[in-house]
Amino acid sequence: MKTSLVSLLLLLFPIEFIGQSYLPFLEEGKVWTYKYYADPNDAFPEDYHVFVGGDTVVSGMACKKMIEVRQNVERCIGAFYEEGGKVWAFYPDAYGNEQPAKLLCDFSCKEGDVLTNLVANIDEQHEVKVESVETVESYGFQRRLVTLSVTPPLASGQNDVKGYWLEGIGSRLDMYSTWPVMGGATFFISCSLNGVTVADQASFGPGNVNGNTSEGYKCAPPTVAYDKGRLLFSCATEGAECVYEIKCADVGSGRGGEVALGQTYEIRVHATLDGWEDSDVAVATIGWRNGRQVMEGFSSVTMDAGDGNADVNRDGTVDVADIASVIAVMAAKTSE
Repeated sequence: MKTSLVSLLLLLFPIEFIGQSYLPFLEEGKVWTYKYYADPNDAFPEDYHVFVGGDTVVSGMACKKMIEVRQNVERCIGAFYEEGGKVWAFYPDAYGNEQPAKLLCDFSCKEGDVLTNLVANIDEQHEVKVESVETVESYGFQRRLVTLSVTPPLASGQNDVKGYWLEGIGSRLDMYSTWPVMGGATFFISCSLNGVTVADQASFGPGNVNGNTSEGYKCAPPTVAYDKGRLLFSCATEGAECVYEIKCADVGSGRGGEVALGQTYEIRVHATLDGWEDSDVAVATIGWRNGRQVMEGFSSVTMDAGDGNADVNRDGTVDVADIASVIAVMAAKTSE
């Protein structure tokens, strides 16, 4: 087995940048958890994870195997090695053939550096530049957060897209991407070391969770349920918060002997999540017609057991007289 001198020194003496110890990317016991969205509005994303799966040698370099687990099926997605604050990846091609190593992340970079030979889903016609390098705290650790910009724009509507690398963790997307794509995409959820969480979405900083609004990822529309006098809101987008507003035109005060009632409550709800575009607004209404509640736009309606809906003639008792009232209404409609 051939091991470079740099790799050996890294094992013995952790690198320090700007007086701060370097936190390694490749560690046995480290697991990355992701969600795959088939499209921007996918309400049921697929969970999967990647872990460091032991030693291997590729092109004479001592590497770590990276194992992906989807639907309980394991596969090796590539071999990675780490030198001088840089993480390199050997990814096989579609036929399983070994390819030259490409740069997955560079935590030794400085503001203004131009990066090349990246794994990132980008071609040679684009320039990747280090926009900033800052230090953030994640679960008690100080980690470098590298912000990248790309020129020219990747695609229509992606002019402001940034890339983010977190020291020891990698991209806020997946093991293949630094830049989001329009359509299906994978997002980083969390990373753990020997079962202890060391980073999550929030570790990348406010506004960097799961991309930004220009990338086309939008919260799923929320649902509104009525349950015995309570309104229940939910959204299929994990982590999203429901924001509601209830309107009633009848609320107010005035003078006079008469006022017409609109008899309708309007409930408007949308879902929001940092870094995602707000969902479409869901609208539900509660109204009254001929003294009876009319519920529209609800995902489900659960009334109290004694809500009186079966008391058709409103005499306080549910009996055959109510059945007779229903039959009389039906007979009148039939004769029309």
